[in-house]
Amino acid sequence: MASAVALGVALFASKGGSKKADKRDVLSDYGIIKSALIKYRKEKMGVVQDIKELEAYFEPEQKIDWKYYSLSSEEKFLVVNTEGLSEIHPILNHVGGDSYTLSDKLYLSFNTLQTKKDEADFEPVAAFSVYPEHITTMTTVHYDTSECRAVDGEILEYKWEKTLPIFEIPGEYILKLKIRDKKGRWSKSAQKKITVIREEGLSMVAAGGTSLFVLHKDGRVDGQGINGYGQLGTGNISPYRDRVMIPTLYSVVELVATDTHTIVRKVNGTVYSFGKNDFGQLGTGNKLDIKTPKEIWGLKNIIQISTGEFFGAALDVAGKVYTWGDNTVGQLGGERSGSKDMPMLLDELSEIKYISLGYGHALAVRQDGTVYAWGDNESGQLGLGFKSKQSEIMMTGLKNIVKVISGKNFGLAIDHLGNVVGWGNNTKNQLGLIGQNEVMMPREIKGLKDIVDIKTYGSYCIALDKYGKIFTWGQSNVLNENYPDKPKLLEFLPLGKSIAIADRFSYLLTGDDRVIRWSGDSNNSEEMPLKEIEGQINLQG
Repeated sequence: MASAVALGVALFASKGGSKKADKRDVLSDYGIIKSALIKYRKEKMGVVQDIKELEAYFEPEQKIDWKYYSLSSEEKFLVVNTEGLSEIHPILNHVGGDSYTLSDKLYLSFNTLQTKKDEADFEPVAAFSVYPEHITTMTTVHYDTSECRAVDGEILEYKWEKTLPIFEIPGEYILKLKIRDKKGRWSKSAQKKITVIREEGLSMVAAGGTSLFVLHKDGRVDGQGINGYGQLGTGNISPYRDRVMIPTLYSVVELVATDTHTIVRKVNGTVYSFGKNDFGQLGTGNKLDIKTPKEIWGLKNIIQISTGEFFGAALDVAGKVYTWGDNTVGQLGGERSGSKDMPMLLDELSEIKYISLGYGHALAVRQDGTVYAWGDNESGQLGLGFKSKQSEIMMTGLKNIVKVISGKNFGLAIDHLGNVVGWGNNTKNQLGLIGQNEVMMPREIKGLKDIVDIKTYGSYCIALDKYGKIFTWGQSNVLNENYPDKPKLLEFLPLGKSIAIADRFSYLLTGDDRVIRWSGDSNNSEEMPLKEIEGQINLQG
């Protein structure tokens, strides 16, 4: 094909390109193509003859839907809908070159006329596809460049414009790509327009102390509650009586919180923190409180986060663990001493798939389902079979574990079947057991099956099963001595998909995206609606 044609000619068989045309009408248009080629590249008229030779593959009076002809330098294919063709491979073999089929179309290339002396005239062609076609603000976008063309297929460089793995803000975007071939020549820009929309719905609830957070599927976050250290991330320390949108939080996929500080993970694998920082628990390199989210330097490609009372941890995509904050009882792991105000790689651990921090101890699940434990062990909360002031990283006897939960001086684990075991302090029946204040080795908690998540606060636990039912046990309030000593189904609650627990209340995100809160194991619950504040967040001073 004449790739150096100065004027690209694209002809359509009919107005709009959708009406089927008789082959004779189509072939009559070759005169226009031929005129263009004579005018700009007289020596390249062979391509016209190649096209006309395709007539032999058509049945008499057969109607073919020709999408378009293209003889421009950036598009070198005659594109044909295959619906009306009885045989495809003979045409491909006849035309040869870079011809190919994709979906219901033939892409016929006429580069077969090229000779070595023509290589200088063959301009590289950029082309790309975007997947998925329906893009939301939290969707990971992929790009396919397999249709790019260059002499001998050798492309030395790709130059993108506005192509992101994730688009955080909805709207329309024009994406561009240029390629450079082995002779240093750049192609013209290939362009595509995409529309990014905001995904509706809620993904999870989280809580800490007296604060509630609600995560939207599009990465936005609602919040309410006490905010004395800036733990809501609003830039102030004013409390919020209503559940309102927090404008400083976006692209969030995970949030963990304590009474005084909060850590969030964004969709791109970065981590931010805010709130109280007296032990360096924010991981920001100092011990200054922060009222608005600040990125934790050095954390990239993070897939999970956890926070203890005054320390934090992050797990990256390679299975490596980073810890920071208070280290009074060795809760940061390794042989370090003193608190750390920046993340430090925990070299002793690898191939980790889940982490959980408690008040002074930590648990980590390996890819093979075994569990590591370290830190405070005065109540046997490491599940090692003995008590000690603190312990270095050690392997427990647990197997087939998918998730661990580090409570206040006790631990829980969910296995691959949804069964739950517990160990450590049991003075308020937080292990769902009767008559034993401490349990040194993991013991099954009866009455819990098909469990997918557990949250704890103090001596109180709530669990969510795969059907959306909620169970509770332990003491929810220090003034309440009438609490369930074994797991109890909370039948008054609707089915849910996410749970959270704080000082006075527990929270449930229902399947229809309502946020419900209740206190202890009482039968009283209330809905927590989002209060729409136009133009500003609802500050309550």
